[in-house]
Amino acid sequence: MSGLGEEFFAWQAQYRPREYLLACSGGVDSMVLLHELHDAKARLSAPLRVIYINHGWHEQAAAWGELVQKTAYDYGFSCQIVPLNLAKQGNAEAQAREARYAVFAQTLAERGVLLTAHHQDDQTETFLLNLLRGSGIEGLSAMPARRAFAQGEHWRPLLMSSRADLEHRLALYGLNHVCDDSNADVRYRRNWLRHEVLPLLQSRYPQAMASIAQSAAHVAEARGLQEQWLDGLLSQHQTAFPLAPYRDKSLAQLAIFLRRWLVLQALPLPPRTRLQEFLRQIAAGADYAAIEYAQTLLYYYDDAIYYLPRQAPSAPPPFALTTDWVGIGQLEVQAGQELLRGKDCRWALYPPAQAFRPVGKRHAKPLKEWLRLARIAPPLRRRLPLLWVDGQLAWVGELGAAAAFAELVMLWHRKPNSDTIAR
Repeated sequence: MSGLGEEFFAWQAQYRPREYLLACSGGVDSMVLLHELHDAKARLSAPLRVIYINHGWHEQAAAWGELVQKTAYDYGFSCQIVPLNLAKQGNAEAQAREARYAVFAQTLAERGVLLTAHHQDDQTETFLLNLLRGSGIEGLSAMPARRAFAQGEHWRPLLMSSRADLEHRLALYGLNHVCDDSNADVRYRRNWLRHEVLPLLQSRYPQAMASIAQSAAHVAEARGLQEQWLDGLLSQHQTAFPLAPYRDKSLAQLAIFLRRWLVLQALPLPPRTRLQEFLRQIAAGADYAAIEYAQTLLYYYDDAIYYLPRQAPSAPPPFALTTDWVGIGQLEVQAGQELLRGKDCRWALYPPAQAFRPVGKRHAKPLKEWLRLARIAPPLRRRLPLLWVDGQLAWVGELGAAAAFAELVMLWHRKPNSDTIAR
């Protein structure tokens, strides 16, 4: 009989995956899961592939990959070995995890399911680590048994099984497995919890692991209900987060709404303290506020919050009637080509002090003033393309042609990494 449990097959019936991708390190937990998937092979509704990640940190890593691969082949599954050769520096654990999951995301087929062998002890350790970091409901819900991931989902079918139970099952099945001595290195926080803190806790509270994991499950249920409610409210806000509907909320409540909105936009979350300061500036009446983090610019302007990729546009390319500009998009001269023929034409980025008189306006003003009147936020101003002709500012993105170039018509096709925000 399979040790997977009926919940796994209920998920399968509901989701109908096109493939399973098992992340297998060769350790106790993943080898047990590999064996139990083999036992349940006749009940799997999709093919299964095994993937082993070699971080390049251990001299035995290649041999461990061979063990995983041989076992997978013996069970009739394909197996892919991916070398990473990561430098072991800084927060090595976090870097390794990020690198692994990037590979999983790239490898997983559309509507596929990533399977990992996280268990109850892992759940307890994750909960406590997040508790020590001062995490909110997202962190204290620890690891969900099932979640959206890449083009499919990520399942953890062993999450309610203890490490001791998995070791018993390993012995029962008579499986070979990897013994990674780095798991005993208490310089790593998770290992310190595992080897020094949790045994002490269990000596007084024998059911500590199961109880903490159960608490994480309760928090996850509450989080799920909160997210379902928030998603219903926030789904209407696609490219901007308006402040007007949330003026009656406290800063703490507003932070919850905004964090969930960022998740719905598939954006990383800013550090808690920086987000709080950002919201305090808005509450204090700032006309403009911004924070930069994780290649993202989050800013407030004109009573709404927007986001942009942090990367600035590339240097202006040579002028052409149709110009592709990285970070800006495609610029195409639609009419008025005769005004440009034989002239010194060049692209530039916005200089705030330059005087400008758009078509239909009687007086010239600093470009910064026209952009303010057009309600264009400061970070967007720095991404506006400008066309100079014989030393004169002939055209400005968002504002159009200068009065002296009234016949000039430009089309600006925005592309990824350019301004795609509706105002």
